[in-house]
Amino acid sequence: MTSPLARFTPALLAAAAFVAVSTATRILLAMRPELEVGGVAEWLRVFGYGLLFDMVAACYVSAPIVAWLALVPDRVARSWLHRALAVCLFAAVSFGCFVLAVSEWLFWDEFGGRFNFIAVDYLLYTHEVLQNIWESYPVGKLLAALLALAAGFADYLTKPLDTEKFVQAVGHALGRRPGVARWSITLR
Repeated sequence: MTSPLARFTPALLAAAAFVAVSTATRILLAMRPELEVGGVAEWLRVFGYGLLFDMVAACYVSAPIVAWLALVPDRVARSWLHRALAVCLFAAVSFGCFVLAVSEWLFWDEFGGRFNFIAVDYLLYTHEVLQNIWESYPVGKLLAALLALAAGFADYLTKPLDTEKFVQAVGHALGRRPGVARWSITLR
């Protein structure tokens, strides 16, 4: 028997992927040599606020997915087509996360900081900015590489997991007896 919450697994995976990629981006940016941050307390503050921000942003990213999964009838949710679309949607969210991470890295290279008011100018002068980006960076190759990465990421994470071990681990972490919290992560 599966939990009624099992259908929300794609949204949970999308939110977790968003937080993971954002955290990895923050760590990679923090390792840059030109960055100077104080002691351990300052690092904990930076990463704590960052994690909080990422979790709130992940709620916004996954909200449409949660709404769809809550409203779709069981008959449709169990269909092969719906599962395939869920994997494609997860791949699209992953692709967006990777594009955002690479964009932040390149923005940091250009301006020495994360997205800020300069990024707003990018929105106001879209044509000029996009033309400059296409001339300055190998955008096609970057997007193709990120698309392949997102497809591989989605394929890897949406393969059937050993649900019995996963359920036991989650049940133990939640203080429940093994087998009480049953759900399947299988999307295929």
